[in-house]
Amino acid sequence: MEQQRVGIFGGTFNPVHIGHLRAAIEVAEALSLSRVELVPAARPPHKRGEGLLDFSLRLALCRRAVEGMPGFTVKPHGSRSPRTLLYLRYPGRTGADPSR
Repeated sequence: MEQQRVGIFGGTFNPVHIGHLRAAIEVAEALSLSRVELVPAARPPHKRGEGLLDFSLRLALCRRAVEGMPGFTVKPHGSRSPRTLLYLRYPGRTGADPSR
């Protein structure tokens, strides 16, 4: 079984725009990634709540933005922490769920 190369692109995506998508496409092509997962941050540590679109709206916009883009998905884990990376690597394992 061939190992997949996965890119994880975390961000606020407030809102997602063509620059985010273009960067993701360029990296995917340059690194021959099998897929790219956009991971919107629910509560970005570097931004207060001011001017921040609701997380559910940012999530929906991200999903809409990658619609029809093979290999691009959105993971609604809401964080860019090491716990999120563990969850993406080992879904369902105790201690890896970033929502806890």
